[in-house]
Amino acid sequence: MSVPQYRKAAAIALVAGLGFSIAACSTKGSDDSGKDASGKTVITVDCQPDGSQKDLLANWNADVAEFEKQNPTVTIKSVSVGQQCNNPPDFTARLTGGTMTDVFYGYMTDLQQVLDREPITITDPKMTRFVMTLDEAVDLCLYAFSYASNGDMYVQKAPAVSMDSFAHAVLRVMDRPRHPIRIIGTRHGEKQHETLLSREELATAEDHQAYYRVAPDRRDLNYESFFTDGQTKLTKLEDFNSHNARQLDVDEMAGILGSLACVRDCLDGKTRR
Repeated sequence: MSVPQYRKAAAIALVAGLGFSIAACSTKGSDDSGKDASGKTVITVDCQPDGSQKDLLANWNADVAEFEKQNPTVTIKSVSVGQQCNNPPDFTARLTGGTMTDVFYGYMTDLQQVLDREPITITDPKMTRFVMTLDEAVDLCLYAFSYASNGDMYVQKAPAVSMDSFAHAVLRVMDRPRHPIRIIGTRHGEKQHETLLSREELATAEDHQAYYRVAPDRRDLNYESFFTDGQTKLTKLEDFNSHNARQLDVDEMAGILGSLACVRDCLDGKTRR
């Protein structure tokens, strides 16, 4: 998909290279309860358009207002980091430094490309990404806020999709089966597949039905585990990534896209730019 240039056509955290799918939500320190003064749950959302993007900012604020209206117990705290949202190394630095928001806001521009009679651009047809709707992301964070202890990380057992299947799902939803798809090649810093949990994290993760819970590592410095003892369970595990996760086919992906009101609005011309 292209770098964000238009208002989102779908609130789905999925990108074929330069975006990210957030399927995890973690708790912060003991001084951060995730609540505001009125007792509402506060969820921080990244990538708010800056003041120079007046139309995008207006659309963003309208989305936030509508969401808070439908979810009166939740307050959305928007965060703007400028061009960092288009730069994977900046994203990684914030994630590593512990300054990442609860939800990363993903833009999808494929529908707009088709409406503008431009080819859908994908980097690698075999590349896979996790799929998670905005509602699922919010549900995950609310679940984590309700049940997590400090330092816990919750990861959704999200399905994944290849970029080839995703592109054809977009065309199916738009009833444009012959629309061209242009493969531009893998860009710098892109991974073939994305990983949500390492095998080391999976070895200690708790199964919470739709989610994994990963508690902080509080082991002592028992050096026997490094020299004389090992973990046979660990050697049998693989990372939880978008290649070995359940793969959505074209029909399933088209069903998810078609269920989103923002996609239907785009197809009806309500959000076309």
